[in-house]
Amino acid sequence: MVDSNKLKGLIRGAGMTQLECARKIGISPQSLNAKINGKTEFDSDEIIAFRKLFNLEGQVEDIFFVI
Repeated sequence: MVDSNKLKGLIRGAGMTQLECARKIGISPQSLNAKINGKTEFDSDEIIAFRKLFNLEGQVEDIFFVI
């Protein structure tokens, strides 16, 4: 399960909209919204894209693998 608050904060903190973020990681804005809201899950390629875009060394688990 994704920590949607941390993910939204990460996007906002980078001065980015969800639309811009979706485009940069290569998915539709609707897909990003569904994933952030827990309706679908991020796949490994999307998580890697987030890690690279936001330089998330050591934070991936705290955002994308929350129990």
